[in-house]
Amino acid sequence: MKINTLEEMRGNKDFYSKKVLDELMLERPSIGQHTWKMLKHALAIGKRNDLIDKTLLDKEVRQEHQHRMMLRFEKMVEKINLKNGEDLEIAQRSRLRFFTLVHSVEALDIGKTMYQIRQMKDLLKTCIKEFPGVRCVGAVEVEIVNVRKMGKTLQPYKNSNTPTAPSMRRKLNVIEALMPVYCIDDEAVALIHFHGLLDLGESNPDIVGELLKERLKSEELWSKAGHQIQIKSLTEIRGEKKKPVRRSLEHIARYITKGGNMIYEGNIALRYKLSFDQDDLDAEFEMVTKGHRSSLPENVAIRRESKEEGIENDLAMTYKEILFLAKIIHKAMNINRSKDGYVISI
Repeated sequence: MKINTLEEMRGNKDFYSKKVLDELMLERPSIGQHTWKMLKHALAIGKRNDLIDKTLLDKEVRQEHQHRMMLRFEKMVEKINLKNGEDLEIAQRSRLRFFTLVHSVEALDIGKTMYQIRQMKDLLKTCIKEFPGVRCVGAVEVEIVNVRKMGKTLQPYKNSNTPTAPSMRRKLNVIEALMPVYCIDDEAVALIHFHGLLDLGESNPDIVGELLKERLKSEELWSKAGHQIQIKSLTEIRGEKKKPVRRSLEHIARYITKGGNMIYEGNIALRYKLSFDQDDLDAEFEMVTKGHRSSLPENVAIRRESKEEGIENDLAMTYKEILFLAKIIHKAMNINRSKDGYVISI
C-alpha cells in the first residue's frame, strides 16, 4: 500500500483505514495466542463485537448447547425398548449409529453458504422421513478448509501408509470432487456437512442402515464422491477399555457442537483439520511434524510452522476466516428463536 503524501492519507482516511483492516484480516494469529483472543481480535477487526459470547465458538455457549444436545440423545435412547432378557448396551449398540454426511463445498460467502445449509437440512429431512422407524438428531457444521495447505502437506506422503495419510487423501478427493467451478482458484473454502446420531429402529437395523445409505446416495448432490455418506457403529473399545454407550454419546454431543474447525484436548482450535477423522489427530500432528523436519523443498511452508499450544501455527486460520466462521455459525444458530437452528431433529 503506497501513500504519496500525508495530505493524501488524510483526505482518503476511510479508504486507507479499510486497506489496513483488509491487510490485518489476512494475517494469522501470532504464536501463543489463545483461541478466545484470536476470536475477539477477528471480531474487533471485522467490527462485529456484537458476536462476542453469542456463538458456539464461545466456551460457555458451546457447553450449554452440548448439554442440550446430550438431552436430545438421552430422549432418543430412552425410547429404545428392551426385548425379554435383552442387555441394554447390546440393544442400544444394535440400533444407534454415528452418521456423517458431506453436502457441499462453497465459497466463503455467507449468502451462498446459508443456502447450502438450508438445502441440506430440507433434503435430509425428506430422505429420513421416508423411513418411519428411523430417528436422527445432529448438527450442521461449516468447516474452513485450506485446499492448498492440504495438498502441500500431503505431497511428500503420496505413497505413504502413515495412519492419517489415507484419511487426508480421501478428504482432499471429496473436496475436489465437490468444488464448484467458481471456487477452483480459492485457497480456502467452506465444507458444509452434518454429524448426528441415528436410531435405525428395532426391525433389522443393519439392513435399514444400508437401505438408508443407498437412499441418501441416490441424491445427485450426495453421489459426487466416495465417503460423502458414512454410517458407523458406536465405538465399543477405546484403547484396551470398553467404551460405554453413554460415554460415546457424550463425546458425539461435544464433537458436533464444537462450532470451530476441530476440537483438541477438550478445547476448540481455530486451525485447519487436514483429515476427515477426529481420531486421526495425533497421527496428523506427527505427520505434519515430520514434514516440518523434512528438507524437501515442498516443505518450506511446513518448516515455517511454529507451535501454538501444541498445534502448528502455520495451520491457524486467518482472521478473515475466523470472522467468516463466527458469522456463519451465528446465522445458522439464528434460523430459529431458540438459537439452535443448526440442529436437525427428525
